[in-house]
Amino acid sequence: MDNKQKKLMLLGILLLGCLLTSAVAEWAQGNKEPLPAPLPPHTDGELKQTKIKIYVSGAVLEPGLYDLPVGSRAWQAVEAAGGLREDANMEKVNLAKKLKDGNQVNVPALKAAAGKISSGRGGDFSTGVRVEKNYVSGGRINLNTATVEELDALPGVGPAMARRIVERRQKKRFTKVEDLLQVKGIGKAKLERLRDLVEAD
Repeated sequence: MDNKQKKLMLLGILLLGCLLTSAVAEWAQGNKEPLPAPLPPHTDGELKQTKIKIYVSGAVLEPGLYDLPVGSRAWQAVEAAGGLREDANMEKVNLAKKLKDGNQVNVPALKAAAGKISSGRGGDFSTGVRVEKNYVSGGRINLNTATVEELDALPGVGPAMARRIVERRQKKRFTKVEDLLQVKGIGKAKLERLRDLVEAD
């Protein structure tokens, strides 16, 4: 075999090797399973809890289960439950307590003084003994002219809420009793308790 034949044979072997390599590569590519697509990343809103469920019981107007924003405090749970009753013992509740999902906020009631019956109207909680508030005589209280003291005499309205009512009317007069819903701390239940005691003109 001369050199020319050897070169032709070597060239043929190389060509055959290339063809085999290409065929094997194509076969492997055709049988390779595609990788599963990566799962889309979760957004913070999908993973982050935004609501907690709190049980409010005791001396509140509307005891029950309430959904509150994460980070809420006990006073917000009490407000969601319609606010405190007049016989609520506020000294026994930490209204600043930060709540977690599943917590209970229980507001104990004041013990009635011996020989006295609670009137169901507002009281002075500082001494732990109920003191009946004096209501303004002469019919309903006018929301646009009543003093802080007169508003404070209403059931479920303390000094802080009375001041908020006055601040609201200084910005905009009350045209109807339902405008009280625009005052922080007054919900539908408290409005119904006040409806027959106040007026707006």
